[in-house]
Amino acid sequence: MSNRDTFRFLDLPIVVTRNVLSTMDSFDIFWLNLLEGRIKESVEWVKQRFPEIERIHIHGPNVPQKDVQYILDNITPTNKLRITAETNEKLPLKIEGTFEQIRIGSGSWITVDHAMNFNFPYVALMGTIITNQELNMILKNWIDMKCHLNTKQLEINLMDRKNFLDTVLEKIPYKKGQPIVPVNPYHSLVEGEYDIKRSDGLTASIYICEGPQGLEMGLKTKD
Repeated sequence: MSNRDTFRFLDLPIVVTRNVLSTMDSFDIFWLNLLEGRIKESVEWVKQRFPEIERIHIHGPNVPQKDVQYILDNITPTNKLRITAETNEKLPLKIEGTFEQIRIGSGSWITVDHAMNFNFPYVALMGTIITNQELNMILKNWIDMKCHLNTKQLEINLMDRKNFLDTVLEKIPYKKGQPIVPVNPYHSLVEGEYDIKRSDGLTASIYICEGPQGLEMGLKTKD
């Protein structure tokens, strides 16, 4: 008898569920490719065991849009949502909740309008096709208090570093500040900081950092 016959991962209603007993917080990883056809069962299994879920990670390449959306519609984390699943349809996902952090690793579906609607304290959007000109639009809307009113840190992948100051910070007053230390330990500072000010007086640092998925533009407020 093979190990696969002895212990079949596909027989589990969810591939990884880890309950951290010391804090009573739960962290659930949905590997969608291994749960094909049993998403509803897996979601119910988690909800029955963990009335409150701190963090969720939805993972898997080339998965159905409806499977990702079903998890988002039925489980809302209290702290962190991470989505590295890439759907076949590449359509926008409906994401609601009041959690602290959202990180999307396969964001080809994210437009500039979607990016401005993510009003969580920490937002990281990777794999988008947002241009430097659209990053400039996001920063101008932040200055005018039209987006990200509750966001303390925003990171979006940077497709083109050339002429960063002339495009991303075009027609935006800024002052050169002291180099910052990225919050994420896996990121290293490449350029910055450039301090900009919101219409209510709040200051934020704009910078370029490099992480596992490449270059990112960051905005970090100074409380």
